[in-house]
Amino acid sequence: MLFGIALGACAAPSVLEERSPALTTASATIENGLPYDGCSYPVEIDGVSYAPDAQSVIGIKAAVGGSGRTSVDVDYRVTGRTGQVECGWLTHRDLPEIEVVIRSM
Repeated sequence: MLFGIALGACAAPSVLEERSPALTTASATIENGLPYDGCSYPVEIDGVSYAPDAQSVIGIKAAVGGSGRTSVDVDYRVTGRTGQVECGWLTHRDLPEIEVVIRSM
């Protein structure tokens, strides 16, 4: 009986992975406006702003760097959670959260 429970627990992640939405490719604009009192790294796709998840921010900072707007091609998936981007004057914006990978700049 214990073996059956352990086997079922091992199978669960693969079932969840199969249900995860596929990545979508799109053109996006990423802006680091924090140095001039804007917000840090919101990702805009088709006129909608998103908050990148924590892992995505690492890749965005490495690729985009400093301040200003950058147009990029990305692969992304909406997580279904609400994320935050840091903004000037110690504020933040709550936005739909996405996982995002920069394909090219």
